Amino acid sequence: MNSPDNPAWTAITALLDEADALLARKDPRAATAHYGEALRQAARLNQWPAGMAERLAFARDACTDYATRYSSHLLGHLGKAGFNPEQASPRFVEALEIVLGRKQPYMQQPRLLYFPGLPQIQYVDSAQFTWLEGFEKAAETIHGELVELLKEPALFAADADGASAASAGTGELLACHIMKGGAPVPAVAQRCGATLGAIAGAPIDYITGRAPAVSFQLLRPGERMAPRTGLLNTRLSCWLPLLAPTRCVLRVGNELREWQVGRALVFDDSFEHEAWNDSPELGAVLQFNFWRPELTSLEREMVMSLVRGIDEFDAPPPAPAPAPDPAS
Repeated sequence: MNSPDNPAWTAITALLDEADALLARKDPRAATAHYGEALRQAARLNQWPAGMAERLAFARDACTDYATRYSSHLLGHLGKAGFNPEQASPRFVEALEIVLGRKQPYMQQPRLLYFPGLPQIQYVDSAQFTWLEGFEKAAETIHGELVELLKEPALFAADADGASAASAGTGELLACHIMKGGAPVPAVAQRCGATLGAIAGAPIDYITGRAPAVSFQLLRPGERMAPRTGLLNTRLSCWLPLLAPTRCVLRVGNELREWQVGRALVFDDSFEHEAWNDSPELGAVLQFNFWRPELTSLEREMVMSLVRGIDEFDAPPPAPAPAPDPAS
């Protein structure tokens, strides 16, 4: 792997050679693009041939120098135009940070169904959902039902589809489902009447065999949920923090939000998202999904039908009925 004749290193060497030539021709922007690609490819390899460490260090320094000068130029240019990051719109600030390479652009990337024409917004303003105010007021009562369930750790286990995992250190959340696959989980739902009542006013998504899915989810001390994207972009996800020690954070795309007990986080889970708990205490949220307000009632019906059709195509055929017993 560390031989200079290895095809991977041959490609990296060609990128570095071209970058050096571009830098000599006073084209630092193109040179930096080549240096950056060489560094990305080299990062995938464990061993480097002789002399490569020095060349890669030079490439890294060239990229850092260019980024520093570029940032200084742009911020100075904007400053002359009156730019103040404290007063600028959050989306312009994010655009600037993407241009400067401090953040990357995120887009909706649902795993099952992409519905075009919906706003590409990571966190959604919860003020537009009138039912949320009453829901948040029920947080203390919902917390009480969670506390009773926590007395039975076996209720918090892995999802059948792998969305959560029960073993420590997996980077996943533990889940206790109140509803799953569109139906109540009897052993839990009958103990969570206040929770189910609190979300009754939400436009919950219904998809046979899939939704609603309502669950309490736990993030243990020091654990980080692996980044993921949801199945659909036709719905929004709501997390209601019930146990929110300091340094419990949800990242959706480029946006970070700290958990606050009783303050709902509404976001589009078709964006890459993750959560972490850097505290020594347990974190917990109530999680469920609901329809995006941009969809018409007919579009909702068609989405439900389409997803059912997808599931039916992938589903194994039903088992044949047993043959009648001749002796009966």
